[in-house]
Parts: sequence; C-alpha cells; structure tokens
Amino acid sequence: DVYKRQDHFYSCSGTYSASYNGCKIELSAQYKPKCWGHPLIWHMLALSGITHCKFKLHARNLNVYALLFAFFRLVTQNTTHQDLVEATGSKLYDHTYGRPLYWINPAACLLYTS
Repeated sequence: DVYKRQDHFYSCSGTYSASYNGCKIELSAQYKPKCWGHPLIWHMLALSGITHCKFKLHARNLNVYALLFAFFRLVTQNTTHQDLVEATGSKLYDHTYGRPLYWINPAACLLYTS
C-alpha cells in the first residue's frame, strides 16, 4: 500500500532525502514552491501533490530509472502535519516552514530535544 494521506495546504512537512544508485534527492518544506532544478523532478512532485517544497538533485550520471526509484523512496517518506503531531506528541502550531534549528545553531537543538 503506497497511498499516503495528503494535506493540500501544507503538502510537505519536513526535510527528507532519498537516494538510489548514485542519485540523491533532498526535499525540504517551503511556503511558496521553488521551481528551480530538474524539470522532470518538479513535474513528478507537482503531479504527486507535493508543491510546498524545494528540492536538490545530486547525481553522478543522471539515469532516469535511478531518478524514478529515488523519487518513489522520497515520496513515501512524506507525512502530513497531523501524522507528525500524533507521532511526536507535540502541538500542531509548533511546526512551521522554517529552517530546522540545527541549521541555525547546533546548540539550540539541545534546548528543544531534552
């Protein structure tokens, strides 16, 4: 079963990465979509319903099959905000479209994890 619950207002809720055979895709949440990058990945993300995001593609040699398998690994990791709140036990309003805390200050991450 590959079907994932979809939130149409916040389609990407975190930072995800997946790789297959030298093709690595990184996906992170963003309020307005950023359309820069490989057009095939952007069209596949838009058709799968994930539009509130930006992505990076790293590939040694761009193989379409490796790109497709990495994309499916990436899309199946995506969760809604409601699923994330139920799993972590935090409040819904604590999740925003910002950089994760460890990108800003590594010491700040220790304050919120304990």
